[in-house]
Amino acid sequence: MSTVVAWLYGLYYILLDWKLGLFGWGISVGFATTANKYYYQTLEPGFGSITTQQFVHYAVAIHIASWLAQFYGHGIHEKRAPALLDNLLQALVLAPFFVVFEVAFALGFRKDMEKNMNSKAGIRVRDFKSAQKAAAAGGGKKAE
Repeated sequence: MSTVVAWLYGLYYILLDWKLGLFGWGISVGFATTANKYYYQTLEPGFGSITTQQFVHYAVAIHIASWLAQFYGHGIHEKRAPALLDNLLQALVLAPFFVVFEVAFALGFRKDMEKNMNSKAGIRVRDFKSAQKAAAAGGGKKAE
């Protein structure tokens, strides 16, 4: 099932942006394949002292720790709520692709797109702050 979901994520990423979508597809399918291979190896006798039930418990613990780390990072360092609280689809489907873009930008790829996105984000932040100031001056009503 996880491999099917990874393929669907990857194909969706390719539809959004084929250049970075191929990379995102490779990462998601690669991780799913590796996790499945490791999981099925735990079923083989003599692999180690870990049982399938222990493997699942470790996976769930890592998953929970990762979510807690995300809330910690957003709450303490960014002072913002994670996207999970605003839009579940964005948090579970688009956030991993956002990381692909951030890595690509950091490595110097797609600089044209990075410049365009930063410009649009700057305009939105400016407009949001202006709306907040206007709302505060107009009786304390919060801007959306």
